[in-house]
Amino acid sequence: LDTDEGALGRYFSKYGHVKETLVMYNPEGRSRGFGFVTFGNPAAVEMVLNSRPHVLNGRTVRATCSAL
Repeated sequence: LDTDEGALGRYFSKYGHVKETLVMYNPEGRSRGFGFVTFGNPAAVEMVLNSRPHVLNGRTVRATCSAL
């Protein structure tokens, strides 16, 4: 089962306001197995990182942080 932007946003919204989600797809339209979540508050990122592991649609999601 592929995870779409909506599922990603719904899952991570329990940690704070999700501004944007992006799931990366291959040319055939299947998920490449990774995506991005942008939070409105940096404190949400801290909570996500401290609440590992995350399981979404039966798969463990590895959460990391990168600052732009």
